Amino acid sequence: NGNAAPTWVAASTVIGGPYLPLTGGTLTGATATAAGISLTVGGVLTGTSATFSGDVEIGANYTNAKLSVGGNLAILNTKQLNLTGTLDSDLLWYGMRYDNNEVQIYTYYPSDRSITFNTVSGGTGITTQLMKIETGGNVGIGTPNPQGKLQITTGDSGASSAWTNADELILESSGNAGLAFQTPNTGAATIAFQDPESVQAGFIQYLHADDALRFATNGNNERMRITDYGSLVVGNTPGTNVNW
Repeated sequence: NGNAAPTWVAASTVIGGPYLPLTGGTLTGATATAAGISLTVGGVLTGTSATFSGDVEIGANYTNAKLSVGGNLAILNTKQLNLTGTLDSDLLWYGMRYDNNEVQIYTYYPSDRSITFNTVSGGTGITTQLMKIETGGNVGIGTPNPQGKLQITTGDSGASSAWTNADELILESSGNAGLAFQTPNTGAATIAFQDPESVQAGFIQYLHADDALRFATNGNNERMRITDYGSLVVGNTPGTNVNW
């Protein structure tokens, strides 16, 4: 029918254009083309349900893919997308869903399974892991084996474990490791020590406007300061300060 959309006809109708059989009919080994749609049937097409023995291509031809789509793909009226397979004779499934006002990415397997984010080198198929979320919740950026809640690695330091009293954030490097706070030149950069009674139990703070480094304990009580000239001021009560 020229470039018209596919039209459903009786199963006995001869396939001479973009015609597909009505429910109950069978279309085998034929091709229908219309308005940019190319449908090649290598299996059986009945009504609006289709079973294909070969690959399905929609605007694309990707080798070794059961379904290849060239262009945008929209899946409507669903809040969940599951991908399933088997591993060691057990069911493995993973996917994405919208639940509890959030987008969730998940994986399930009888034993521990992690989620990784990788890049693939073009033409080689070699993958490089950029980030890993372990089943227990540890996150590694640049490392496949995070030693704490969050580990950022730019190089192997040789350390094989972390102190359990200081493993919430681990910065690892094969050379120098650093942590930077970037603010406007009128801002302050702060490391705060908090507890249930106070969000300012103690802190170390750099004041960019004064170019001074201050130390506080027991709330917002400055106990010591290093001035922009390098002087050390201890105590904050007038007349009792000790200066060096």
